[in-house]
Amino acid sequence: RPALTAERFVPDPLDPAGRLYRSGDLGRLGPDGALEHLGRIDDQVKVRGFRIEPGEIRHVLLEDPAVSAAAVTVTGGRDGDAAAVRIDAYVVPAPGAGEDPGPVRERAARLLPAHMVPATVTVLPVLPLTANGKLDAARLPAPGTRRTPEPAASPREAAPDGVLAAIWRDVLGVAEIGPDDDFWDLGGNSLYAIRIGTLARERGLPGIPLRQLYLTPTLGALSDALAREA
Repeated sequence: RPALTAERFVPDPLDPAGRLYRSGDLGRLGPDGALEHLGRIDDQVKVRGFRIEPGEIRHVLLEDPAVSAAAVTVTGGRDGDAAAVRIDAYVVPAPGAGEDPGPVRERAARLLPAHMVPATVTVLPVLPLTANGKLDAARLPAPGTRRTPEPAASPREAAPDGVLAAIWRDVLGVAEIGPDDDFWDLGGNSLYAIRIGTLARERGLPGIPLRQLYLTPTLGALSDALAREA
C-alpha cells in the first residue's frame, strides 16, 4: 500500500537518509530533551490493545437504513483496567423504524471486527448537541443494554446457576442476569472471560475456557454445559 506508506513514513528533516513515522500522537519536546505525550491528533483510541476510530463505527451505524443519527463513545478503563474499556453507541431511529436496538447492533456485528462492535446500543429521540451543533457527550444518558435482563430466578438457580450468575454479575457489573442473557451482549470480552474462568475455579466450578463462552454464550447454556462436565 504505497500511498499509505508515503503518508505515514515521511522524510526526516534532520537526516536526509532517515524516515519519520507519523503515529497520530501529539507530543511536545521539552528543553531537557523529555518528550511529553499530549494525546491523539485524531479521534483514535485504544481498546484492549486495538487502536480504533470511533468515527468508523459511527459510519457503519449511519449506513443502517433504520438509523438517522448516531454517536459513539468509549468509556471505562479507570485505574488502568483495560477490560473495563467499553464502546457504547447511541442512535436516533429513522422515521418509521422501530426502537429496538437489537437489529442495529446485530448488523454492526456482521460488518465490524469483534473488537469494534459496540457493547451497548441506546436508542434516543434526539442526540444532545451544543450551541455550535456538535455532540454534547456530557449530556448523553447512561448507556442501555441490548435487552433488559430477565430476573435471575429460575429452576436452575441453585447450582451451578446461582454461583455462575453471581460471577457474571461481579465481573460484568450487571444487577440482574437471567438464563437467556448473552455474555457478549452484556459487554463481555476476552479479558472478562478469563476473569470468569478464574473465579469459577476459585468458587468450585469447572474451568471455563474462552472457547466455551463462544459455544454457549448464555448463562443457561453455559450452566448446562458445566453441569454435564460435573
